[in-house]
Amino acid sequence: MNFWQLLINCIFRIIRKEIPFTIDTKELLIRGIVHPMFYSNSDMTIKREAFLPPPNQKDVSLLRHSYTNDNFCKKRISKLKLGNNVYCGMATFHMFHINEIKNIIPINERIDVEVNGTPLDANDKYIDSPPVYTNMPGTPMHADLVYEFPIVKGQPQTKHRKYASLLAKISNYFNDPTPESSVWLGEKLKWVKK
Repeated sequence: MNFWQLLINCIFRIIRKEIPFTIDTKELLIRGIVHPMFYSNSDMTIKREAFLPPPNQKDVSLLRHSYTNDNFCKKRISKLKLGNNVYCGMATFHMFHINEIKNIIPINERIDVEVNGTPLDANDKYIDSPPVYTNMPGTPMHADLVYEFPIVKGQPQTKHRKYASLLAKISNYFNDPTPESSVWLGEKLKWVKK
């Protein structure tokens, strides 16, 4: 193998990072935020609705920051359309917060919640078998926050709401100073204890 072939292989390996289906406890997870449904301008807080699934579903879409960057997160998330709500920024938390929250809630009030790697192809179809790489078309760094059972419209969802409220309090919010721009010009996405 000559020098140029070796260099190309090295560059290809750097660009083509494998994404495991299992999520590490230290991974930074990103949730797209829309106003007014997920964020209160008056209180400057994330609402629990940001982490609740739609009726008759049990999953909430996330991105795995370890396998992408702030600009990709914004490009993907800013396309989020929920009625008359408008994209306004992103929320961050770590995978380890999922179990921390579970341990805060009394056993009789708990609901099982997990985060699964759910890579999506260019047609937003689930890629169900490895390997998955960062340079694949679509959203290979997609994940889902998955509740034990779906939200049922018209029924009280106390366990879901309690869990989502705690996750909203733990999460950091990053307002997008230029929501109309195609690039992220805000503060670097991270998580810091409040």
